Amino acid sequence: MQPALIPTIDYSYQGALRYQTNLDGKDPWGAIASDYHRMISERFPNGQLIVDKTLNQSMLMGLILHCLPDARVIWMRRNAADNALSAYTAYFTSAIPWSWCLKDMAAHFRLEDRLFAHWKSLYPDRIMELRYEDLVTDPSTWIGSLLNHVGLPHEPQVYDFHKSKRPILTASVQQVRSKISDSSVGKSQRFLDQLSPFLNTYYK
Repeated sequence: MQPALIPTIDYSYQGALRYQTNLDGKDPWGAIASDYHRMISERFPNGQLIVDKTLNQSMLMGLILHCLPDARVIWMRRNAADNALSAYTAYFTSAIPWSWCLKDMAAHFRLEDRLFAHWKSLYPDRIMELRYEDLVTDPSTWIGSLLNHVGLPHEPQVYDFHKSKRPILTASVQQVRSKISDSSVGKSQRFLDQLSPFLNTYYK
């Protein structure tokens, strides 16, 4: 989505208005949607359904929902301390600078909270909040709700995803090959001293 939105220059509201004004009389947001779909089809030429879980999509959420009016969003939310521990100890395959410092992570999470509250208030029907803790403790119920939100059928493979032999090219390969588990819920409680820079900044 970021390459498709390059015409807005800086992804800001003002940049979006300038882009829209410069293409007055045309379909500026339809053009961006067309570019996005073209790039997706080039990367995935077999016409599969796509779940775009690129990190930091929340920073572009307003523009995404504007130019893709049929898009449905699953916004995963998780206990902040557990999420911080997970991100801080993860090996990301691309540079995620906010994950390198607990204080920076806390500031990033606070911004994410504000973005979620803002966009959810404006698009309550298109954005589904999914709590990580709910999903891992009652996956059948919440997977069903997720499928209903995005308009997909309840195929049995969705519930047995870990049995799939398809190639996985992301850092999530271990999780994708495992059953859903609640073993990480509350894990941060064992590391509160180490997480104190995050906790003191996030909850200040």
